[in-house]
Amino acid sequence: MKKIVSLVCFICLVLFSTQVFSQSITFAVLSDTHYSVSEKNKTWKQFAFARKTLPQLLKKLSHDPGIDFVVFPGDLFMDPLASALDPLKTLIDTHLKKPYFVIPGNHDRPTKDQINEKMQVFSLMDFVKTFKGHPYPDGVTSYWSLDYNGYHLIGLDSTKDEPLSGRVSRAQVAWLREDLKKNRDKFTIIFVHHGLDLFCTKLPMERGYTIDNYREVQKIIKNNPQVKFVVTGHYHFSAVRVKDEVYHLTMPTLVTYPLKYAVFHVEQNRVLYQTIKTGTKDQRAKAANGLVEEPYWRKKFKQDADLIRFFEGIDSLTFQPRP
Repeated sequence: MKKIVSLVCFICLVLFSTQVFSQSITFAVLSDTHYSVSEKNKTWKQFAFARKTLPQLLKKLSHDPGIDFVVFPGDLFMDPLASALDPLKTLIDTHLKKPYFVIPGNHDRPTKDQINEKMQVFSLMDFVKTFKGHPYPDGVTSYWSLDYNGYHLIGLDSTKDEPLSGRVSRAQVAWLREDLKKNRDKFTIIFVHHGLDLFCTKLPMERGYTIDNYREVQKIIKNNPQVKFVVTGHYHFSAVRVKDEVYHLTMPTLVTYPLKYAVFHVEQNRVLYQTIKTGTKDQRAKAANGLVEEPYWRKKFKQDADLIRFFEGIDSLTFQPRP
């Protein structure tokens, strides 16, 4: 009798495990929204357009039965102005009726200069406290992990009190090692604002877009095969790199050409990635014109067409995660 009971329990366990790991998840990524209360469009950054588009997009995602949740991988704000913190939180909560998870970007915490200039800014802890439950469980720690439908999601904080570059702190590195150790059997996705790999090595901008200790974090990921891919923001264009069989994907934005967001459909043995345009053809043309008029970018590309193609990035990708 005991053998029969044990056999039944084993079969139930196998069936349950198969059911969990046969599940898929689909999520949207809205990176670098750069929300401002009243900022107008400035050359390549279409602040006013994004402010108008964001609530419409959130409503669209809310009514899409295929979307499980939404991720904001940093730079939710144009600048960490105290006057924008609650309005954006209210806007998201009003229009988005799906679970959503955030991580901070370099624009989501004040720099030393902004503090010295006595700007009315919010702190990193204000950001975390405001977005408590999304998914910050305690409203204190600026990084997180959670399980969703059999998948393990990790959100890292790569910010520091400088305007562009980032770093994963020593305490966070130790936490990451421990979290991955506890979840070795779970398909894991990491979200982080700054790059954990080099997406544009031909341009001198690279060091400001990766985290200072990216090689250390890469090594941790390499030694944890349950980490299947990494999603980053910060660059404002869609691109992919593969390091140690791990796919690193950087996201487009609603703010700069070509005005896009991304959707991932994830299964155990397959990942589908797609970018989706927002706005009209005329609005995208305006964003493109602003891009080629930006002095910073004009210096880095000999031809306008090369710059446009660079920012258009990839439209879609299907890949098999490492075993």
